[in-house]
Amino acid sequence: MSRRIAIVEDDPDIGPMLSKLLKMEGFESTVINDGRLATRAVSSGGYSAVVLDVMLPGKDGITILRELRRDATTNQLPVVMLSAKTDEQTTWDGWRAGASYVLPKPFEPEELIRVLRTAMG
Repeated sequence: MSRRIAIVEDDPDIGPMLSKLLKMEGFESTVINDGRLATRAVSSGGYSAVVLDVMLPGKDGITILRELRRDATTNQLPVVMLSAKTDEQTTWDGWRAGASYVLPKPFEPEELIRVLRTAMG
C-alpha cells in the first residue's frame, strides 16, 4: 500500500512540520500550499491520503474536499481536515463535505498519525 500523503496547508511553519512528522513515521509527503492547485495536484499525485487545512488562499478546504469527492479518482481517498476554526458549523461542513476525520488545531501529533493510519486502513 502506498504511504504518500498530500499535505494541503498554507502556513509556512505547519506544512513543513507536518511533512517532517510524517517522514519520521514512515510516510512520504508533499506540501501543497495553494488551494487553487490542490484538487489537480491531489488527483494526479497518486496519494493514499490527504491532510487538508480548511482556511487556504485561493480556495478553501471545504470546496477542495467537495471537488475531491466528485472526482472518481479521489472520491474514496481518506481526507483528514485540520482547522483552527473549531466552531460547530465548520466541523459539520467538513463532515458533510466528506471528511474522513476533522481535527482541530492545535492537535496532538500522535493523534494525527493514529487518525491517518486508521483512515488508510
